[in-house]
Amino acid sequence: MTAHIDGKPPHRGDKITITFTLDGEWVFEDFDELFMTVRDGLPASTVVDDSAALGKVAVTGTGTACQAVFPAATTQSWPAGKLNWDVQGKVGSDVHTLESGLLTLIGDVTRA
Repeated sequence: MTAHIDGKPPHRGDKITITFTLDGEWVFEDFDELFMTVRDGLPASTVVDDSAALGKVAVTGTGTACQAVFPAATTQSWPAGKLNWDVQGKVGSDVHTLESGLLTLIGDVTRA
């Protein structure tokens, strides 16, 4: 999977749109649910849900082209720095981690 954020690294408080292409055998329609989660650190193995995640959104797409959008209201409270993310898909009761990485978020100067 190749993820791409248009332009420069995003700023806290901006709408963040991440587009990506599924690799290998997967297409969007294979999944019952596809989502992207962002955290400010990796969770302990005892964490059983995503309630403490900074953000979790449903991924939209067609074929291998996909998109995740985090609204500005969500990213406004995110800390500046490197954030962990992953994309997971559900097929029945099986969960597949498709990709993970780091997102660099720049702090904002203007407090609007």
